[in-house]
Amino acid sequence: GILCGATTNTPALGAAQQMLSQMQLDSNNATLGCALTYPLGVVGVILGIIAVRKLFARPSDIPQPDAEHKKNIFIVEFKISNPGVVGKSIRDVAAYSHHHFVISRLWRAGQVSIPTSDSTLESGDLVLVITSPDDVQALELLFGERVQKDWNTHDIDWNALDSQLISRSIIVTAPKSTAANSARCVCETCTASTSAGCIVRAYNCSPRPISRCNWATA
Repeated sequence: GILCGATTNTPALGAAQQMLSQMQLDSNNATLGCALTYPLGVVGVILGIIAVRKLFARPSDIPQPDAEHKKNIFIVEFKISNPGVVGKSIRDVAAYSHHHFVISRLWRAGQVSIPTSDSTLESGDLVLVITSPDDVQALELLFGERVQKDWNTHDIDWNALDSQLISRSIIVTAPKSTAANSARCVCETCTASTSAGCIVRAYNCSPRPISRCNWATA
């Protein structure tokens, strides 16, 4: 029982109990010995691995996969004031620049939204850009004015920041929909029609009830 518990080998304990029963001997002691040593067999292996790591592994040998990644990521806010990008879509602005960036938030008239590549930039818009530290100065020339706020701290409440956003998917099917007569829906700019129905992706819409959509067929 002690051997089976130390090696966490319960099948061997079962075989030993069966053998003891056939020999008409008491098998309770074997069960008790296994119950006492089984936790040590589990915890002992874990403690042994920790001890080996502490004794033989140096901190410099342990890889830090996120260190280099965090070093190359920088979040910065810009105010659109460059006339060259006003009225242009994010896709067009990205095509003009050879710097890599992602616009994760856009504020317009106090409303926050998650822009798409087709979203247009207007004068006075505030955009939250994810880029590398080396590209910040070039992007400041591209977008306009840099807002002096540190977005790279750990105390930013992103849930409160995104409290105005709505993430919702609605699938509307038309009973008489055919390839020539497909369903179409109109709800701000959040539309996508297919021959089988209309899919509205409301994650980029302003926080308004979906009931304000005007449904039509074409």
